Amino acid sequence: MMITRFKRHRIVIFGDSLTQRGFELINGYSAWAHLSNYYRDHCDVVIRGFSGYNTEHARMLSRSIANELDDECTLAVFVWFGANDASCGQQRVPIEQYNNNVKSIIEIFKTIQTSIVIVSPPPMNEKQWAVTSMLNTNDSIVHTRFNRITSDYAKELRRIASSEQVHFIDLFTKMNADLDQKFTDGLHLNDIGYRQCTDIFIEFLKENKLDPDSLPRLFPYWKTVLPPSLLLE
Repeated sequence: MMITRFKRHRIVIFGDSLTQRGFELINGYSAWAHLSNYYRDHCDVVIRGFSGYNTEHARMLSRSIANELDDECTLAVFVWFGANDASCGQQRVPIEQYNNNVKSIIEIFKTIQTSIVIVSPPPMNEKQWAVTSMLNTNDSIVHTRFNRITSDYAKELRRIASSEQVHFIDLFTKMNADLDQKFTDGLHLNDIGYRQCTDIFIEFLKENKLDPDSLPRLFPYWKTVLPPSLLLE
């Protein structure tokens, strides 16, 4: 029998540069390579990361992303925006509009009947980011990101998740320790930060029976498809 077409389960992560940069190899570690390897033979991990984007951009993109997906095959969609929305610069989205945007994104992904997981931005290393900002602009007043503001956006996501009855991962709380060890520039994660983030995602997936042990293999193990005469013990 020849297999001419098959469908693979998938998990989608949709976000900003924190999502996009998860592909990078940092000190021998790549977050999304780790996650893809974890799901080998069971599920594809689909990454849609857009550097610099906030929920205004994401709201406009969501329908296009959702149209790529299949009801039966998409196990979960992680929506991971907020780091840019919570900035005080050009990327800022006021928290009321952030609320509306996230709800609009959720409504779009509800049309494909998948598990929706909204993810808060992690905290940042403010001192490291201040240095990064000065080196990039030669202007000390451009330090436009603060944990006290990001915390408000994370709390808003928790309220949205409760009202919309979707899942929530609070990276801001879970990652709020040893901040001097987790970033390349104060904002973007390094290998240590991404390892913790990926472990948190995997923990959530296990708790919700979306881990490889809870999913069927895409194809049978090789020994079960070879004729018995070809098997070597």
